[in-house]
Amino acid sequence: MTDATSQHEAERQPITDLNTPWTLHFEGDGTEDIAVIRDASGEDMAATRPFWQPEGDDPIPQTLAAALAMKAAPNLLRALVKCESKLKEYHDFALGVDLLLHEQDDGALAEIEAVLQETTTAINEATERPLEW
Repeated sequence: MTDATSQHEAERQPITDLNTPWTLHFEGDGTEDIAVIRDASGEDMAATRPFWQPEGDDPIPQTLAAALAMKAAPNLLRALVKCESKLKEYHDFALGVDLLLHEQDDGALAEIEAVLQETTTAINEATERPLEW
């Protein structure tokens, strides 16, 4: 097996770790800042457009809010996977106890499943590697 073949096979292995935790760093010249998201190895993953840091009661700029959400994304996804599992357990239990509960389903489980599927698909397409939670 050639080095190129073994590298390609390694790249096709499932992604089980998004190299977290991700950290948020700010770089700037004193007037405008750029937020940089780095993986656990300290490698830059994403950088924002320039923005001004809020002071006092200033609203948080959309760019900063987006960077904060991106930094939190891996933890949110892990929590969502746990919620999905627990919600499925509860849903299955509730169906066994009272079929009326099934009629009161507000779609939360389906919504969680859709978000996880969309995220997994996007990561798989971007990396050409399957994502396993």
